[in-house]
Amino acid sequence: MELSLKILARCDLVLSVLNQPEIRPKTAREIFYQLRSDSATAMGFTTVSRCLKRLTELGIVTAIDLGKHEAYYELAAKGHHDYMICDSCGSATPVLGCPFHVHREKVAEIEMKYKFEIREHKLLVFGNCITCSDTQKDAQ
Repeated sequence: MELSLKILARCDLVLSVLNQPEIRPKTAREIFYQLRSDSATAMGFTTVSRCLKRLTELGIVTAIDLGKHEAYYELAAKGHHDYMICDSCGSATPVLGCPFHVHREKVAEIEMKYKFEIREHKLLVFGNCITCSDTQKDAQ
């Protein structure tokens, strides 16, 4: 399926949001609101969703399931990240230095023990971020 120049330009705007220095992934809704805030880049939510679908199919963007009700997206070029997800505010913080990559010997032991070749993994850690923890402590 060929992308028209108009759609390609829109997808480029979506990529520009994902290419910002902030590390955390974004939902389609967050991308939509960010683009909508500037009248020069405004586009409909359906267009944002279509661009994300197509960019994911092309392998440019990765869709991530963080255990929430909607997918999160990041540039595939940013590589693998594991995440800590806040139960209260839903923020997703990347874990730098993946435990699976750091402890390769342990991963090899797991593969041997369970006779299972690990192709990829996703580590999601759930809890409360410091902001929400402090807010909850203050409320008590």
